[in-house]
Amino acid sequence: MFNRLKALLDAGRREEAWEGCLQYVLDNTAAVRSWLGSDAFPGVEFILRDHFFNSGSRNTGKILQRALNVHGAGLVVDGIPGKQTRQMLKTVLAQTGESEFLSTLNERRKSFYHSCKQFPVFGKGWLNRCGDAFSVAQELV
Repeated sequence: MFNRLKALLDAGRREEAWEGCLQYVLDNTAAVRSWLGSDAFPGVEFILRDHFFNSGSRNTGKILQRALNVHGAGLVVDGIPGKQTRQMLKTVLAQTGESEFLSTLNERRKSFYHSCKQFPVFGKGWLNRCGDAFSVAQELV
């Protein structure tokens, strides 16, 4: 993929390269859509996809489960968004609305970064990314 994108950039085909980058991210974060079950919550989907791409499936599953637990879900935090997690996601979104749950998800994401042993080195950048992603997600709601 890198070689393909580099070749497009070298050929001056920036728009095609950008589209290729976007498709790569979508393809590699497709599991998030299955957790939500639809495209009805674009802000939540954006935050989850962004975290998934940067921190992996298991860590994203954990921040999702922790956010759901803030709203009383009572889930085991194992990082695997199985049937119970997906059902609770639908329930909590219906009860709280996307905007409120998005805020909770953002707080859990920041807590995750604070818990990382590399936080003293990379934390400022991670939190900046969280803030930027949260702003974009809010615009989607």
